[in-house]
Amino acid sequence: MIQYEHYTDKGFISQINQDAIFCNTSDYMAVFCVADGMGGHMHGEQASNAIIEAIGNWYKDNAYENGSIEFNLLLYSLESILSNVNGKIYDEMNSDGLCGSTAVVLIILKDKYAVYSAGDSRVYLKRKFSFSQLTVDDVWQNKPEIHNHMNSKDIMNSENYGKLTKAVGIKKHIVFNRITGEVRKGDIFFLCCDGVYKCIVDRKLRRFFTNSKKVCDEVRKAGAPDNFSFIIVRT
Repeated sequence: MIQYEHYTDKGFISQINQDAIFCNTSDYMAVFCVADGMGGHMHGEQASNAIIEAIGNWYKDNAYENGSIEFNLLLYSLESILSNVNGKIYDEMNSDGLCGSTAVVLIILKDKYAVYSAGDSRVYLKRKFSFSQLTVDDVWQNKPEIHNHMNSKDIMNSENYGKLTKAVGIKKHIVFNRITGEVRKGDIFFLCCDGVYKCIVDRKLRRFFTNSKKVCDEVRKAGAPDNFSFIIVRT
């Protein structure tokens, strides 16, 4: 049986919370999402909420099937929803300035899982004694051509360091990154926005990411300069 807990907070500096989260489970499937509206841009909270609303409606349409639906067909329908909400944000929310949101989505169907990502929100997986980041941040320094032409020092000092190269709604079309795999008993997934992992070094995160209070305490200890949201999923 899948268990989960979640938390979202505006942090100490931001006036509003532009993050949004979705969590729900049925007998056959579970869906989780963290969407991080782009801070400093117009309507970031509207973009993240549009993603959550679209996933919520899709979940209602699919969660109570008899469990015989094929995994690939389920993913195909989710990809269609994600594409549609990207177009909706682009068409309806970009008139006054750039509007968008990062997003990570975890779907579990029986013994299989899929992770979709766009932007720099993350999904981690703890399996037995290993703890790994499943997603790759869509940021400037992770573009392959950057490392072919620049050294590490220049990359770190560049004004482009950390800039997003992909997000939901900032372009008319989007292709989400996708990872699939098999779920094993005892797996723990951790979904979070950058407001979490930028305040907690990896070695600390892997030690207490399963303890929501410690995660919150550590982010606040670092000043909670941004909205922060996370979901812990235990299988």
